[in-house]
Amino acid sequence: MKEIIYFTTEEKRKEFTLKVLDIFKDQIKGTVFIKPNMVSYEEFPTTTHPETLETVIKYLQENGHEIICGDGQGIDVSNKKVEDHIIKKICKKYGIEFLNLYNEPMRKFKSPRGFTIKMSEIPFKANSIISLPNLKSHPHWELHMTGALKIVVGYFTTWERIKMHMHAYIPLAKNRWKMIAEANWFLMKQKESPTHLTIMDAMEPLIYANEIRHGGKPVKLRPGYLLASKCPTVLDIFGFDILKKVEPRYKNRDISYVPYIKYAIKYGICNSEYELKEVELD
Repeated sequence: MKEIIYFTTEEKRKEFTLKVLDIFKDQIKGTVFIKPNMVSYEEFPTTTHPETLETVIKYLQENGHEIICGDGQGIDVSNKKVEDHIIKKICKKYGIEFLNLYNEPMRKFKSPRGFTIKMSEIPFKANSIISLPNLKSHPHWELHMTGALKIVVGYFTTWERIKMHMHAYIPLAKNRWKMIAEANWFLMKQKESPTHLTIMDAMEPLIYANEIRHGGKPVKLRPGYLLASKCPTVLDIFGFDILKKVEPRYKNRDISYVPYIKYAIKYGICNSEYELKEVELD
């Protein structure tokens, strides 16, 4: 059975997010962990759009859900630099403590394939996870693309993130593509895993890099997309096709250019086939 990607090409984040949350309301249970993308002190499009986060928080509170929210910023960004970030301000506005995942309990996970990763225990304490990534390119020597699958890097310990950003020929380096796919497997395929919903913003992706400070350039797409699915794999497959239209490095590339998508498919995280379903907005 094909996965469904819900989408709109209208830049109406509040309206789209509310529609999507209603579509998935029966799958959103109990305590919800909200995972924004707060990789640095920059605001949208480097980090999650504040309107999307605020809409999710208000909806969940109005429907009686307990909320946990947090992320781990880039390893080269100090806590002080992100203390006044708009994402934290929104959480504070609604009485939610924004957790720095580096300061929370970590646990080593081992997959059936023998791959180990040390990552935050926090998302596993929730009944449901709602991820809010932006679609972006990534520096060529590293990970090529960041979107629905790669948002799990925010759960990793500092040391794991250092190892995944090492050049492959360094002995301590880990297979960065397997790390991303395996982490998604831990979150989605273990017994009693949380339910998942990803709402991805592809209205103004960054090309060349995943942050403006690293050389990322915002591109206003015509049309742009707001996307949602319970399957992060298909969001990245579709997202890759979107980026191919504007990212020069993607010209004449196929999906194998982003190996963590290949591993996600191999590990059976979810179906790799999808259909698009447009959401009618008021």
